[in-house]
Amino acid sequence: MFLKALYAAIDIAGESDAVFWTKDYYNDLLEENRSLYNTHLYNEGPKSALKVKEIKAAIAPEATVMNGYEILNRYFDSLFWI
Repeated sequence: MFLKALYAAIDIAGESDAVFWTKDYYNDLLEENRSLYNTHLYNEGPKSALKVKEIKAAIAPEATVMNGYEILNRYFDSLFWI
């Protein structure tokens, strides 16, 4: 919110000496926020989702084809009607 207001003030002020320092302050804040919020958005360690080994699905040739809602209905039936 602060950066938005600061940008609007710079835009309204036009070109002057005071705006030069305000732009410099605004750019410093932008750079600081980039380093805080644009890095390490995801786990980069050994448990990263990008480092998980792919395992192909093994589907039996005689397996029946079902819609997703049918699978969920059977699953819920087995959970709640035992």
